[in-house]
Amino acid sequence: MKTSDSYGFKEEYESFFEGQSASWDVAKKDQNRTKNRYGNIIAYDHSRVILQPVEDDPSSDYINANYI
Repeated sequence: MKTSDSYGFKEEYESFFEGQSASWDVAKKDQNRTKNRYGNIIAYDHSRVILQPVEDDPSSDYINANYI
C-alpha cells in the first residue's frame, strides 16, 4: 500500500521509535513490580494514573495505567 505521495505505510511504521521514551522509575520500584501485568508494558511516570493512597501503604498509589 502507498499513500498519495508514494511513501509506503510499511516504511513509515518501521520508522517509529521502539523502546523506552520516558522515565518509569515508579513502576520499576520493587513494591510495584508485581502490579505490572506484563514485564514489558510499563506505566511512564509523567502520564501515569495516580490512585488515592491507602493509609500506611506508600506504594498503594500505583496502578499500571497511563492517561492517553
